[in-house]
Amino acid sequence: MRRRRFNLEGLFQSETSQFEDRCRILTPRQVRSLHEQGTLIDSQMLGVVATGLVIGGYVPQIVHLVKERCTVGISIPAFVVWCLASLLFLIHATVIGDAVFVGVQTVNLIAGGLIVGFCKKYEGGVCPFHRELYGGAPPRGRIQQEGR
Repeated sequence: MRRRRFNLEGLFQSETSQFEDRCRILTPRQVRSLHEQGTLIDSQMLGVVATGLVIGGYVPQIVHLVKERCTVGISIPAFVVWCLASLLFLIHATVIGDAVFVGVQTVNLIAGGLIVGFCKKYEGGVCPFHRELYGGAPPRGRIQQEGR
């Protein structure tokens, strides 16, 4: 029975180069080119679609917050923690070169920052819909006068 000798140095070099190939950041032009060639990885396309869903999820919240100046049910401490987590994930995604997660964490950080900023600006604001929903009184805190 023959014994095989393993070259660990070559094995690690091979794995490292494969890892580097998978983690490089692609420019939009490179992504289009790969997609046209049919070589764009399906999971990357799923990531792009997921990023679009994240954006679509934030838009109604931010629009309602800005348009109605309504902060009912929004937890500022929770969004601050989510922003911090997004910042840490963004740093990690940048270090490993994952373009999809760089994109989604950038979106999370910007949207979370907007929500925290507008919640601070309109603190205690309640829109007519939520005022009626809660029987004329805010769920907690004061009602901000419209036009402030």
